[in-house]
Amino acid sequence: MLDRGSVARVAERVRQFGGVLAEWPSKPAITEFPFAHTVLWTKKFDPSSTWLQTRFTSDRRIALEQVHRLQARFGGCVVNHIEFIRTPDGLNPSGLPALFTSDAREIDAVISFCEEIGVRVANPHSYVVKEGGMVKDIAGVVAFKRTTDPFGLLNPGKLEGTFYEDKVEAR
Repeated sequence: MLDRGSVARVAERVRQFGGVLAEWPSKPAITEFPFAHTVLWTKKFDPSSTWLQTRFTSDRRIALEQVHRLQARFGGCVVNHIEFIRTPDGLNPSGLPALFTSDAREIDAVISFCEEIGVRVANPHSYVVKEGGMVKDIAGVVAFKRTTDPFGLLNPGKLEGTFYEDKVEAR
């Protein structure tokens, strides 16, 4: 979405890089663009699409490189929505990339590649804690759970294994 005064300058930059500047089919209100609304718009466009939650590095040049690498690797399968959020580390680019796939292996490939290039991922598709992206080193959590829940009665399967095991084995 552009301010009228910047359209000519942005259009030139878009042409310079071989992109396309397009009019909205119908103009949505600005309130349609908060962070998670991109998921709703994507689902409206393609009901089989899904999403991830990402955090790029705070160095904007490296973050832009991460975005380009992700696009180069997955093309139109991954469409990024990036916003800047203020964290204790500074102003960080965060994403809510739309994934035009529902295949567990493809989702895992996107997550693995993100992690390989330094992009943190929170996976909203998994109930397994380590796949959610908020807790990277869960060894201490697992040890504590074994002490406090020795029979594994509380939330079985949330700390170990993977959400996708049954789905991949079923194929």
